Amino acid sequence: MAIATSVNFTNLSGQHIFIAYMFRDFACSAAGGVCSDAPWRVAGWVSLANGETQYRDNPTSNRWFYYYAEGANGPPWSGNNIVTVSKAHFEHCQCVDLAGGYAVGMADLDLAVWGGVTFYP
Repeated sequence: MAIATSVNFTNLSGQHIFIAYMFRDFACSAAGGVCSDAPWRVAGWVSLANGETQYRDNPTSNRWFYYYAEGANGPPWSGNNIVTVSKAHFEHCQCVDLAGGYAVGMADLDLAVWGGVTFYP
């Protein structure tokens, strides 16, 4: 089973959107790491104009990648994996609380099946 080493985000929603994502990062759980049993890094925001595609690395070639997206019009693209994000650009280990952060639910992306996400209205 080939796993995508990068993930593409394509915006066909008709609006500008912002994407946060989460990927496996063993530095978050390695000996001396801040998250003993949560090897995940959360990052945001990818700013994506309508019709634009951007890529993000999947550095550990892990099968699972997670995402959350929001725009000015309509509900967010989300899921059940709760993480903390902030309004400003951020990157942190999943278990670390962000001062002034808020919780969102990220959706699963199985990179053994899909190479990315296309956002539609």
